[in-house]
Amino acid sequence: MEAHAEKSPSRCRNLDVISFRYPLHATNNSSLYLDHVMKIKLWGTRGSLPSPHMPSGVEKHLIQVLKMALEEKLKPSEAEEFIRSLPRHKSGGFGGNTPCVSVYSATGKTHLIIDGGSGIRLHSYELLQGPCGRGKGEVHLFFTHFHWDHIIGLPFFVPIFIPGNIVHVYSVQPELPEVFESLFKKPFFPVPLDKLGAKIVYHQLEPRVPYQHGEMTITPYRLDHPDPCWGFRIESGEKVYSHCVDTECTRVSR
Repeated sequence: MEAHAEKSPSRCRNLDVISFRYPLHATNNSSLYLDHVMKIKLWGTRGSLPSPHMPSGVEKHLIQVLKMALEEKLKPSEAEEFIRSLPRHKSGGFGGNTPCVSVYSATGKTHLIIDGGSGIRLHSYELLQGPCGRGKGEVHLFFTHFHWDHIIGLPFFVPIFIPGNIVHVYSVQPELPEVFESLFKKPFFPVPLDKLGAKIVYHQLEPRVPYQHGEMTITPYRLDHPDPCWGFRIESGEKVYSHCVDTECTRVSR
């Protein structure tokens, strides 16, 4: 699959794991870093709650694809090429995880994560292949807000349980420590906060004040959403990625 754009990604609320690079370019090979671009990967984009595929839906989808293949009179050797030629909604379909986005700088040296929805579990498996899997990793996790769909994956973020790792967490909202204390305790989760293996470091961001993180400059800006919600403008080199998630159509903030 390939997608091209010059300025910003389109709304992709139903995509599960897809990569963007700026200038926007997504392909099946999501492991390459291009010169002077950021790598952005959507590990989850569903709102409110995860939406897994129902068995009946998978069965219906398979029947449709098989009918298409039979109409084409394909040989077994042509099956893989045929599947890859289909648009996403007719091949693998869309994922159902809630929000989590990873952003890498052009060199790959600076990495951050936005939100801890259920998609962060998948990203943690990727991180375990590097220093995080050896207890020598450092993670930087930024939160837009604390509604359930944006934090539900945190208890399943594996690096947070490995001694030696350092997990930096950021938000404009001052109650971030209380959110972690509430989430990691009984009866919601069996492992309390003080028993997690990694060291957690809290950072409070100032509204509309740029924050330097390695090769990236992150600026929080308020969105129109209850409690409230903060978007992020991320600059790296000459490229900008604006993370604008939960926001209403009616202006309620100034």
